Amino acid sequence: MKSNGIGRILSIARIELIKYFRQPMVIVFAVVFPGFWIIMNGLMYGNDPSPLFKGIGTIDYMLPAYSFLIILVTGLSSLPQTMAKNIETGVIRRYAYTPIKKHEFLLGIILGNIIASSISLMVLFSIALIKYDVAVPIRVSSILLFIITFMFISVGICSFGLMIANIVKGFQSALSVSLLIYFALLFLSGCSVPLEILPKGFQDVTSYIPFTHMVRFLQNIWLERSEKMGLYCGSTIIFSLLFIALSIKSFKWVKR
Repeated sequence: MKSNGIGRILSIARIELIKYFRQPMVIVFAVVFPGFWIIMNGLMYGNDPSPLFKGIGTIDYMLPAYSFLIILVTGLSSLPQTMAKNIETGVIRRYAYTPIKKHEFLLGIILGNIIASSISLMVLFSIALIKYDVAVPIRVSSILLFIITFMFISVGICSFGLMIANIVKGFQSALSVSLLIYFALLFLSGCSVPLEILPKGFQDVTSYIPFTHMVRFLQNIWLERSEKMGLYCGSTIIFSLLFIALSIKSFKWVKR
């Protein structure tokens, strides 16, 4: 590995990126599934203005939510499994005897996964733009804010996944916990199925879930809306920073 800190971070990121795209199931769920899901919804609902979404087309409305779906696949499906397996097999322990520092190692892992998520995001948006001519924010600042928010949420969710791998003992246990949370959030956050079609009581419950706020925040930015923006922004920042802090706190080279 390169001797400087940035070089070590980039080396770890490159390794993570290679491992990420060597997993066929991850490629299916992170790259193929979001594109397939948007096409399926396009065939069922089209992208004509819908009264359910206050005159916004289904694909226009759900595209930012599907972005969060990509983040979930990376941060709560792929990353915890890989990390837990490396901990159990002693791969992580070997890094303790190298010049790399803990924060460099964690940054490298997160950077690699963010790059992978960004590649999946570009595939998703390419399909949406070419096939459904989705509406693009009028202001360039909204597009830039969306990208920054996507990156920031990715860091938070990846940190959440790292925390699970660090505190749950054993690969199988970490796998079970991460997948349980992943599948629950597919429906509770509104990133795969619009919450608007679900019963009112269910919508009321999900309104208190911070992950739902992250989805709403991405939607508000992309659609250039201001509804509850302070709540969604504040919740996203607080919980992402909390996950980052907990992942750093819980990480150890040698798990006891």
